[in-house]
Order: sequence, then C-alpha cells, then structure tokens
Amino acid sequence: MIKVSEAYKVIDSFENPLNKQEEFSNKENFHVKNNFIEYHNQKEHWLAWLDSKAPTADFKDVYVYIRCAPMLSYLADGLGLDTDDFVTYIQHVKGINNSNAVVESRMFREAFPYSVIEEAMKKKM
Repeated sequence: MIKVSEAYKVIDSFENPLNKQEEFSNKENFHVKNNFIEYHNQKEHWLAWLDSKAPTADFKDVYVYIRCAPMLSYLADGLGLDTDDFVTYIQHVKGINNSNAVVESRMFREAFPYSVIEEAMKKKM
C-alpha cells in the first residue's frame, strides 16, 4: 500500500508543474478548479488534494476518486508513463473542455489502472 504521505513526496518531487502536453494543462482549455478553488497547475492541484487527506490513508482510494483527467495525466507523466495517445484521444473524441470529467477520468483509469500507477510510483520512492 502507498500512503497518501508517500504519494505526496513523490508528486512534490516532480520538476514540471504542468502536463507534458501543455494544452492539456492550460486553464483556458481544461479546468484546473475543484469546488470553486482555482489552482495554478496540476502539481498544485494534486498537493492540495493530498493535503486534505489523512497522511496514512491509502493513495489508491484517492486515485480512484479523482474526476479530473488532466490531473491523472499529470501524475502518469510525472511517473514517466506515456500518456500521449490517451491525451490525443481525449482531445479529438471528447474535445478540450472537461464537461465529461467523470467519463474522461474513468477512461484514463482504464488505460492506466492503479496497478500501473502503483508500480511506477514505487520506483520513484
């Protein structure tokens, strides 16, 4: 099990605060908002989310709850996973808007199940 506190350290170590594909992180194209809180980038978005969780909580529970595909993509990018095909698919099929956040997040988790994220994250710990 990866604890929230461990995931926080890994994500905080990511050098780039933006998604690899800039347009997938751009506030004009995709929201970087949650509950009316505006974040400057996906790294800040992740760290704020994790700050709101118990440090000993299971990170898997956080991962399966997230409803923001750019946020999930940022995590995968930072872990060194290739998200290019997924991001391109979302941009062409769903459009660059976030009106389908639940669907897009579910699609992301189908392409990048927690087991893949967990394995990649353990390599960074």
